[in-house]
Amino acid sequence: MRTIDRVKKRFVEEVFESCLSRKPSNSIYRKKVDSDVEAKLISIACSKPPEEFSKWPLRFLADKMVELRYIKDISHETVRTVLKNELKPWKVKGWIIPAEHSSDFWQVWRMYWIFTKGLIHQIIQLYEWMSLPNN
Repeated sequence: MRTIDRVKKRFVEEVFESCLSRKPSNSIYRKKVDSDVEAKLISIACSKPPEEFSKWPLRFLADKMVELRYIKDISHETVRTVLKNELKPWKVKGWIIPAEHSSDFWQVWRMYWIFTKGLIHQIIQLYEWMSLPNN
């Protein structure tokens, strides 16, 4: 049954407000990948990829997991969801300052912060002065 048909049926059989929210699902899904399989998958993903690739393709990771008999069967989408929030070694979160420039950077940042803080303070004083009844 299509979603629109289910919503129409709920509209007729129940009150209008019931159509505006989803019904809780009765389905119980068993997790296919436990922490042991997840650890093995991450270890493979961190290993050297096949020669023709710079990183492991998801389908290759799934095939390798089955080949090594870590799991009976697994799809590339399951591999993607496991690695989705856990492991993305090709992405760098944030930026890195080389050690030789670190102290210079923080000195410049400190001066910038002092300047902008002082500038903001002056702007606030100007607005306060402008809001006085004589101005």
